[in-house]
Amino acid sequence: CSNLRKVVIPSSVISIGYNSFSYCSSLTSIVIPDSVTSIEMDAFRKCTSLKSVTLGNSIASIETQAFWGCTSLESVTIPASVTGVDPNAFNDCSKIQVYFGGTQEQWKKLDLAIPISKVTFTTIVTDHKWGEWKQTKTPTCTTAGEEKRICTDSGCTHSETRSVKALGHNFNKPEVTKTPTCIETGTETGTCTRCKQETSSPIAATGHKLGEWKESKAPTCTATGEEKRTCTNSGCTHSETRSVKALGHSFANPVVTKKPTCTEPGVETGICSRCQKESTNPIKATGHKMENYTVTLEPTCTAEGKKEGPCSACGAKAEEKITAKGHAYGEFVVTKEATETDEGVKTATCANCGEVKEETIPVVSAKPTAPSKPTGDTSTDDTDKDSNQTDAGVTDGENDSSWIVFVIIGAVVVAGVIIIVVVKKKK
Repeated sequence: CSNLRKVVIPSSVISIGYNSFSYCSSLTSIVIPDSVTSIEMDAFRKCTSLKSVTLGNSIASIETQAFWGCTSLESVTIPASVTGVDPNAFNDCSKIQVYFGGTQEQWKKLDLAIPISKVTFTTIVTDHKWGEWKQTKTPTCTTAGEEKRICTDSGCTHSETRSVKALGHNFNKPEVTKTPTCIETGTETGTCTRCKQETSSPIAATGHKLGEWKESKAPTCTATGEEKRTCTNSGCTHSETRSVKALGHSFANPVVTKKPTCTEPGVETGICSRCQKESTNPIKATGHKMENYTVTLEPTCTAEGKKEGPCSACGAKAEEKITAKGHAYGEFVVTKEATETDEGVKTATCANCGEVKEETIPVVSAKPTAPSKPTGDTSTDDTDKDSNQTDAGVTDGENDSSWIVFVIIGAVVVAGVIIIVVVKKKK
């Protein structure tokens, strides 16, 4: 705190602690308010520029060396109410002059190491009669000012000062000092009405304001055109261009200049309504038209057939292919029943060529086993007996029906196989 010159101790403080202001070598004066009751050891030690100290009425104790080494201390005002001062509180204060508010007897009881020749016994006025605050330093926009008031009591020269907050700048309405463009920021500047200091802030670039697209190069049937638009902001020459798709030829009402035949393509010719360019397009050959033909090779399930006959348009002999028929399979017949362990087999026969198609039948899922009756439980009633008899009867009937169906299916399969073998032998 070597640069501390002045301290105002608020009335909420009740004690000045150990080493609070020690070695504050620039401090010149201190007024201890009535709220303070104690000043601890070394509180103002080595404050070498301290010249005056005024103690409040509530001081009960000043500890040893509280003001030790304050070599410039000239004036210490001690009220009569102060009774607990350590004898060495003001050691090494060679210039000290004490203004004591009590009697010589009271002074002797303090037992301070200060000669009585340096003590003045006086009436101490603790409540000053203050005059009005007067400005001693005018505040500016950036620096604080100062006010001062003086005690108006006769013979009292005590005064107080207080800081006045800096005014801060008062800038007028800013003016545009650089106009923004489409791509560059501008600047606006304001001036403080008190100190004439200027402040500047940027203005955002406006960005381009583009007009409507206008054709700058007309497209043709084969070449692209161009459109252009220009920024409408004053002084800006920025522009953008974009391509316009070629129009393509507009051929209307083409004329057949060569008719197509059964085997040769024809030609149609048109003239572009825009550029007058002539364009030709092929006309697909018509192909032969056989109305009366003879089948020379019958198609099978897998092989194409052939047919021949004269073209009704040109009279030439023509040959065409007949699409293969494809297989015509009947319904599938089970030839091997599936079991819980083995897959079954089913077959279907083509009605055209007799080819047999075979597919597998997935294994049969195992039926759940009925729970066994607990050992030793032999009790039954008439209802259970009737139920068991009924179930047994139904089961027997179903088994008989299943065997009959299997016998019929087997007979049909065997008969089909015999027929197929006989047909193949005849062929």
